[in-house]
Amino acid sequence: MDATKKKELFQKRTEEYESMDKEAKRDLLNKRKEENQRQSHISRIMKIREGPYFICTVCNRILYKNSVMRCINNKYPCQTFFNVQQSFDGKE
Repeated sequence: MDATKKKELFQKRTEEYESMDKEAKRDLLNKRKEENQRQSHISRIMKIREGPYFICTVCNRILYKNSVMRCINNKYPCQTFFNVQQSFDGKE
């Protein structure tokens, strides 16, 4: 969509909103708020569905992605540690 069409569409929607009465504006805002909450809930569920597929190399617990850090072997002087467990994406 080019810039002129976007501008026309924006102006049209602005005019429609300004011509609404207070009750209709409130209903529209509530509808948008409910939709945003629904989308937020769905995205939260999808993140939970990703599941705890990341494995701690120290305790071998299965954790969620935001609970672990990637193990970079070159950072540690001792190379005799076990990190044979792989996460579902195969990174570590």
